Amino acid sequence: MQLKKITLYLLPLLCLPLAAIALKNIGQPGPPFRPGKDYALFFAVEQYQEWPTLHNPIDDAEEIAKDLRELYGFGPNTEVVRNPTRNEIYDKLDAYQRKAYSEDAQLLIFFSGHGDFIETKGEGFFIPKDGKLNDRYQDSYIPHARLQRIIDNIPCSH
Repeated sequence: MQLKKITLYLLPLLCLPLAAIALKNIGQPGPPFRPGKDYALFFAVEQYQEWPTLHNPIDDAEEIAKDLRELYGFGPNTEVVRNPTRNEIYDKLDAYQRKAYSEDAQLLIFFSGHGDFIETKGEGFFIPKDGKLNDRYQDSYIPHARLQRIIDNIPCSH
């Protein structure tokens, strides 16, 4: 009986140093989880020329980018494009298509902002800063299908 009491009191004391080490390392950047370079590209639109203003896309993108850098080893290869126009989005994606990537590199692309879905066409769109509010033919929007084709042609795993 006496041995059980001693064990009950000593066991937690023996675990304290391990708990202290674990707590000390919480939130500390660690080594990358994989050998390849990781890239992240964020498009975040809050301020529109015609659409209602949104309040969180840029903050959300910056917080996720920060976590990717600090917790997942993305380092400086994380970019947030704030309030881009249609052409700025296409230009940035074109620049990423022309980059050289190692075989083990990977790319995360994130869009945050207004979107639209035309039920009769079964087609979705991302709305850039300069997207028209009542664009009958969606000419100022960016079709999801076109984004998919562009992203599929970036020579990096994503």
